[in-house]
Order: sequence, then structure tokens, then C-alpha cells
Amino acid sequence: MSVETASSQRSASLRSPPTACPTISANNASDAAAATSTRRWQCSPASVSNAPSASILLSAARSEIFNAVLAARVADGSWQRALDGDVFQLDGRSAIFGPEPLSDELHERIARGDIHPTGPMFGRGELRATDAVGALESAIFDAHPELCAGLIAAGLDQERRSLRLPARDFTCEWNNTDLIARFSLPAGAYATTVLRELVSWG
Repeated sequence: MSVETASSQRSASLRSPPTACPTISANNASDAAAATSTRRWQCSPASVSNAPSASILLSAARSEIFNAVLAARVADGSWQRALDGDVFQLDGRSAIFGPEPLSDELHERIARGDIHPTGPMFGRGELRATDAVGALESAIFDAHPELCAGLIAAGLDQERRSLRLPARDFTCEWNNTDLIARFSLPAGAYATTVLRELVSWG
């Protein structure tokens, strides 16, 4: 998906010079904000299925849990490297693999963007991540019991999503008072996520 965005805010500034293909954390702020509504759920199949905009609430609940895991890994600097127990996603594909023993080859594939560490999209079933990553994700689940119960009641299964979002073919320039940014994103990604990471508003 190719994206062109423009801002007419004179006070917008780039946080740092962009690279040809910046890689940012895959946090979804819109879903995280909407997730506050999901805490009102009564954790039963009937209440979830009858909730207004149920699919939006389910997506928001999953994103809040995913974002909490991602925030923890951004804080300790591990979102761009492999940890024991990580599950990996092939770049540009939905295929995942792991956990497997860490190796120089695995670290090299992450460094060149061939594969990405993943985070949990919570649901039914056994957590695939193990060791250090499994412990971190389980602690996040324990901190969100109502969201987890609602997602299980709704019948969603465990899935994984990349912690990283590569913005390819990236260019940006000022056109008078407009900041024009052009980049390509994989399906399901949001341009606002890229702009939030690259631009400061004052």
C-alpha cells in the first residue's frame, strides 16, 4: 500500500532525519484509545456478542494487550532483537516460526529485516512464546484479566503480529508550509502510526 500524507502545521518537525526505509514499532494508538471502552464488558459470551460495534471492541482489546507487550520491549530495547522464547514472522508474509535456539544467523536475519519478533494477539489456546518472552507476555495478560476473559468468551484464538513496521520507499519534503511524506506500508498498517513516530507537533 502506497501512502502520501500532508500536514499544514508550521510547527511540525521531523524528530530525526528519515532513512530510506525506517523501521518503527508497530503500536496502534487508535485501537489502544478505543480499548478503554472494552473494560466495561461483563466477561460472558452474551455481553461480548451483544456489545455495540463488537468487532471494533475486540480489535481494540487485542491491540491494548499487544501494545502493552510492545511498550515493555521498547522500554528495554528488545523490540528490534531476538530474546529467548521469541516467535518470528517473515517480512511481508503472515507465516511465523519459532521459538527456536538463538543463533548468529537468526540475529542477522532480524538485522536485515528478513524476519521480525512478534507479539501476542490474545485469544484462546496455549501461548506460543516461551522462556523470557513467554514470561513477559503472561505477566501482561495477568495485568488485563477482564480484556483477556472477554476475548476468550468471544471465541478468538491466539495469533501473532510483528513488533516492527517497515516503512519502505520513504521520502519527505517541505512544500511551503506543507510537510509531504510518501512511503509504502504492508496491508493492515496505518500511516498515522508512521507519522506519530517521525514527527513532533508543537
